[in-house]
Amino acid sequence: MDAAVAAPADKMARSTPRSTEARSSSEAIYKIWAMCQDIVGSPIEFVPDASLADLGIGELGMAELLYQIDQEFGEGLVSVEDVRPLHA
Repeated sequence: MDAAVAAPADKMARSTPRSTEARSSSEAIYKIWAMCQDIVGSPIEFVPDASLADLGIGELGMAELLYQIDQEFGEGLVSVEDVRPLHA
């Protein structure tokens, strides 16, 4: 999941000052991890390189995750094509 989480944070960080880049990236990672936990319905251990499937997130969960990311960070930041490889 590390690549999926890094992609939105990297895109978001481009528009923020360099001094807040690391903090923003870290905050985005944990916000997305919290979204994954909400979708699964229970706490899950933070494993940066876990796939969505490893976390128990199926196709519907992936759609919900994309919706939540759009709501939190801005529409169009992440697409299905960005996330689908992380579902395998």
